[in-house]
Amino acid sequence: MKQIKTRREIDELCESIVQKYEGENYIEKPVDIAGLALGFFKLKVFYVRFPTEKQDRLGCLTDGKSIYKLIRNGRIGGYSFPKNTILLDISLKGDSEKAKRRFTLAHELYHYIDSVINGNSSYGFNSQMHGDEQYNKAELCEMMSLDEWAADRGAAALLMPRQLVCATSKLMFGSKEIPIFGNNILMNDDKQRIIEMADYLGVSFTSLLIRMKELKLFKYHSMDQYISLTMGDMEQAVKV
Repeated sequence: MKQIKTRREIDELCESIVQKYEGENYIEKPVDIAGLALGFFKLKVFYVRFPTEKQDRLGCLTDGKSIYKLIRNGRIGGYSFPKNTILLDISLKGDSEKAKRRFTLAHELYHYIDSVINGNSSYGFNSQMHGDEQYNKAELCEMMSLDEWAADRGAAALLMPRQLVCATSKLMFGSKEIPIFGNNILMNDDKQRIIEMADYLGVSFTSLLIRMKELKLFKYHSMDQYISLTMGDMEQAVKV
């Protein structure tokens, strides 16, 4: 079987999975990513406390063989879990971490989907890199591998299927053209609507902005146009 690896293939696969789980009205509501993992794929999800190391470990999909270092009752110990158990760091449980929690869960869920569809077995950690830390070659290879890229891509596609994002954008903006100046500058009102869209969909503003660019939902204008338009009131636009 041909491996699903391109952006378009991952997008189509993930949208089809969401549609199969949510039904035809999947474009009318945010994706229930927890329900997809627990109810549709019958996976187990546990919140644990990973030790703080060079990078913050946010989650992983277990391989059924490894011993995982976790903090319990204030002590670090080794624990094993059945294969294809999703572990999420307990720091993601807070209300303020909703978008990061949903993305991390979707990231690990795509690792499972990838293992079923493509026969891959990537069971590394999903980690948050810090710019002021130094990483060795093995750590960088793990964080920047093709499997991790595919899982990030899959997470975005699961949480923001094309038809759902397009329908939500139409609801928020109608037939109005959404202007973007240069590559990153939006008008204040438009940026606020996208922030509201991101909150509704349960994703970060940055993730949604990237997804909307991929879906060609913006009309690009030059910075010269921006300067001419806003010279009288520079606060009418905000740099993303």
